[in-house]
Amino acid sequence: MKFSAEQINQSIAGFTDVVQLQLEVDPSSGKYELTLALADAQGKEVVLKCKDVSNLGLSEVGGGLIQFLSLRAQDVRARQLDRVFFHFADVERGAILFDCAEASVGD
Repeated sequence: MKFSAEQINQSIAGFTDVVQLQLEVDPSSGKYELTLALADAQGKEVVLKCKDVSNLGLSEVGGGLIQFLSLRAQDVRARQLDRVFFHFADVERGAILFDCAEASVGD
């Protein structure tokens, strides 16, 4: 299922605590895949998976609990960038930002 930026933002709203942050290379394509598991205050988790990740930036990560307080997806297809359909950013603190070609959310 293809997700819109609006669907992604609704699915990850309220999930701020980083449980897992994993960056891997897909051996068949050579492209980076990012898995980000986030938890809410009650401990419920949601997993964001992004394929063909580029322009990854991290700051203020490590040293204890990591939180992305306002992680948001933006549809940037209109910019017609090569293999970039979504831009993600923590709009409150700028702790993470990246672009990707595909994103999905699951449990």
